[in-house]
Amino acid sequence: MSTLAKTVLTDIRRLFAERIKEECAARDNLSNAQLSKLTGGAQCEYISPKTVGRIWTCEASNDSIRIACVALGLDFDKLWREYYRRAMGMEETGS
Repeated sequence: MSTLAKTVLTDIRRLFAERIKEECAARDNLSNAQLSKLTGGAQCEYISPKTVGRIWTCEASNDSIRIACVALGLDFDKLWREYYRRAMGMEETGS
């Protein structure tokens, strides 16, 4: 993977981490364990509290990020497109 691709992916993961943190804060500051529990009940694969922690450090896989998004009711694909544009330096036009 090129340096640019790694940088873009890290930027996208950072934006997801920020958004997921905002969503957790809006839900009475969900802890890693609480978000982990929520993923198991969201008709998606369970992710461990350790994996949730990896989201915050931008080390989680896209699959884990997607699972957290589903659990929180976020549209992963829409956010991915928006965050990709931002990471590439393109302005988002309407949302």
